[in-house]
Amino acid sequence: MKPIERWLGPPPGTTFPEVPEDVPFPCNVSIGRSKEPPTSVNKLRPGDIQLIGTLGDSLTSGAAVFARCFIALFVSNRGVTAAGGGQGNWRKWLTVPNIIKEFNPDVVGYALGDSLTTMEASELNVAEIGSMSVDLPYDAQVLVERIKSYPMVGTTWDKAWKFVSMNIGINDFCANICYEPTADKVIEDHKANVIETLRILKKNLPRTFVAIIAPISSKNLVEAQIGNPSINCSLTMGFECPCMFGFSFRPHREYYYDIIQRWSDVEIEISLMPEWQSEDFAVVAEPILKHSMLPKNKDGIVPIHEYLSIDCLHFRQRTNAWYANGLWNNLLQPVGNKSMTWEPPFKTFLCPTEERPYLATNKKFDANGISYPVLQSGVRRQPIIPDNVSFPCNVHSGRSLSIPDNVHRLRPGDIDVVGGLGDSLVAGNGAMEEFATGTFIEARGVSWCAGGQGDWRQFLTLPNVLKIFNPRLTGYSTGTGEFHSTSAKLNIAFPVAATEDAMQQARILVQRIKSDPKINVKKHWKLITILFGANDICSAQCYAPQQFSPMRYALHLRRTLDFLRIALPRTLVNLIPAIGANLLWNNMLEPVGNKTENGLPKILERVLCPTESAPYIFTNVNSRFFQMTGRQDEIASR
Repeated sequence: MKPIERWLGPPPGTTFPEVPEDVPFPCNVSIGRSKEPPTSVNKLRPGDIQLIGTLGDSLTSGAAVFARCFIALFVSNRGVTAAGGGQGNWRKWLTVPNIIKEFNPDVVGYALGDSLTTMEASELNVAEIGSMSVDLPYDAQVLVERIKSYPMVGTTWDKAWKFVSMNIGINDFCANICYEPTADKVIEDHKANVIETLRILKKNLPRTFVAIIAPISSKNLVEAQIGNPSINCSLTMGFECPCMFGFSFRPHREYYYDIIQRWSDVEIEISLMPEWQSEDFAVVAEPILKHSMLPKNKDGIVPIHEYLSIDCLHFRQRTNAWYANGLWNNLLQPVGNKSMTWEPPFKTFLCPTEERPYLATNKKFDANGISYPVLQSGVRRQPIIPDNVSFPCNVHSGRSLSIPDNVHRLRPGDIDVVGGLGDSLVAGNGAMEEFATGTFIEARGVSWCAGGQGDWRQFLTLPNVLKIFNPRLTGYSTGTGEFHSTSAKLNIAFPVAATEDAMQQARILVQRIKSDPKINVKKHWKLITILFGANDICSAQCYAPQQFSPMRYALHLRRTLDFLRIALPRTLVNLIPAIGANLLWNNMLEPVGNKTENGLPKILERVLCPTESAPYIFTNVNSRFFQMTGRQDEIASR
């Protein structure tokens, strides 16, 4: 071994074994390249890519991949990074560019070796050590300028098909989120940064496929140290990742994990915006790292320095190989049905096929040009409400000047916390899916009564309407996941639930509310929506009619309501026969005894608003007074 390799070469046990020469490349490369350059990004094959560009932070720049000592932490081993490295070939260094080179040996732009961003070997990999979300727009502009001046052979930069990947977040998670005032600000800022970045790319780079890669959760860094006492980790993580390892921030880790989940969810939302989808430009979210965890040995311990560098933060080459294989598979998997956890390299290695030879976009075609449905394609989603259409209500009349102490004087904007109990209709099963298997996916973020993903223009849900009156609303679910996932928040519904499960769900709900540091149980007003019955009627009553009788149904609900009344002061409970956010919102503003019972209105066809004579959410008490006087005020205190 040369002396320099003792310091800068890969430490033993940190690289994925080289693939022997007698093992063929797994794919038929002829299928992966078009006979003529395509005119649509929706018919782009891997071998059609001619330029590769990369945006990101230290994980994308390859910081410390081969580091043996602390000074080598500042060396960027770009050539072996999963998304942007093209050093050697796929046998020695498994990266997405090295895979693409098998389909198109003339592809360029990938990093060639160890280098700073400004050095020639970095090529179009402009990822920077220390970069955060706020740096993305500037980095995108640097990439654009570099592409426009890049020497091309046989074509020009504007006619070449480009693959640009973007992965940002680990530095934000480690050194920024704990200093921001609210989680909402972190997510809103990131959303603005990504949108600005994509607008720069779309304006300047025709013929471009953009992959937004979800960052890996810093929960990995925490769990990797379990059973791995390390002086190196202790020395570095306190200043490299204070938000996770600083003593004053450790108690808030679960809160930070939730922000990380929302970070990935908002990237998916952005990728589905119609603004990015055209014939020569596409944006696709690639979630391979979203739920990936570092491998553990038979003792349940992560062999930390096989997968993480000397500082216990950055990826080794072995980890980059896992990442590269997973990202490659993501590129070929349909939107909405992409892997979110990695596997050992080559355990599953997808290839373009005759039926599906193209990179997966939000609009997809088979080899014959026939359109087929794509998960989360928006075929069954509501149309996005344009920005020039104003919110139907005057939000000022929907919130009290001071916090009310009477539930019968509760306005929509007074609600601080939302939650949901119920079955698959509340959990959001199949709400974003096109195929039958998708009904097992719980799209809680768009649940009509408990989901708060995006805003009312994208997803008309009760929480998204309430957020207009009170932007500090909390408790709503985002993204997908089961009821015990962090993104579920206070949406406790689960698909197979019957009414006999109502009490169990109520106990979980109360426990979560009381353990949430952002919720003051005695001070904050809470809105809990309950909907059970579908499973009682559809799959239980015919087998056990006594156990699931109407009397039992009523008994379970009464016990649940009694429990909530004792456990949760300042709470309004919606006991729901109504389905649909628009109808539920209207029901809340209709007097008891005069509520709409059927007919789902078209979106925004009929939206009720708080009025001067009826500014409060209707209860039994203020409904009686309203029916007698035409007003809700002058209500006796209770």
